[in-house]
Amino acid sequence: MPETTENPPSRVGGTFAPPLDENRLAAYRELAEKADAPVADAMNVLLKMVDAYHERPATKKGKAAAAGTPHPSGMGLVVQLPPEEVERIWDAVPWDHELEMYGKLFDGIDPANKALRDAAFHLQWYGRELFLDREPLTADRL
Repeated sequence: MPETTENPPSRVGGTFAPPLDENRLAAYRELAEKADAPVADAMNVLLKMVDAYHERPATKKGKAAAAGTPHPSGMGLVVQLPPEEVERIWDAVPWDHELEMYGKLFDGIDPANKALRDAAFHLQWYGRELFLDREPLTADRL
């Protein structure tokens, strides 16, 4: 079916962001320390969420193949978190409306401060994936 204004193209989505390793998290913590209080507060909530999630190692590629479904882009697999993992990180993962609020807050970061803006949105994206009860599909997992 051809694309028209009545039939717009579907959006597949997915950023395939870099993984949040210890070095990147340390850099994000430094950026949060220097940010204005509302941005710093939101980033610190998201950093604590990532810390909680990283207490359990991510599914390995081979194991994910058995548990995942192909991403609509054709790259990588969407892997749902096991129910016990969802329960374990429940209190650390912000609700959808909180993530939306963070996104609006992060939109106010001056684009000239690219490092802070990228870090904040990377953390928010990670939060969105965990809110949707799935492992974040980072570039190292493609």
